[in-house]
Amino acid sequence: MSTATLQATRNDSGGQQSQLDPILLGTVTALLMLGLVMVYSASIAIGDTSSVNTDMFWRQALHVVAGLMIAFVVMHIPVELWNKLSMPILLLAILALSAVLMVGAELNGSRRWIVLGGFSFQPAEYAKIAVIVYVASYLTRRQGELKKFSKGIVN
Repeated sequence: MSTATLQATRNDSGGQQSQLDPILLGTVTALLMLGLVMVYSASIAIGDTSSVNTDMFWRQALHVVAGLMIAFVVMHIPVELWNKLSMPILLLAILALSAVLMVGAELNGSRRWIVLGGFSFQPAEYAKIAVIVYVASYLTRRQGELKKFSKGIVN
């Protein structure tokens, strides 16, 4: 099996059926569990001085569950839609990065966060994902040209 998260296979009815890569799934699960153990281990020292010794663990566990739900939704978005939306996603990320200069909240002498109501986020984190989606789409579109380095990468 490939190292891709999902591998599409044809089923008997002619449609495509996705299968999770068990090696990748096992690796991600192990890293998530290790992260939870590390947060729990680090919060034990804080728990000795206060009554809330598992709050950080449960907050991390909640973030893990939220991340898994988002990953499940994202995995089921068709690749064609990602290819179609790659440029608008990149432009939106650039716009958000530019907005930080104007409306970003200053913290410790730097402006990195945008605060909307009670929700704050760093556009740089979303820009990283946008660049990955765009580059993947670009490489997919130029797949034939990339066989020759001088034509695919340099041009």
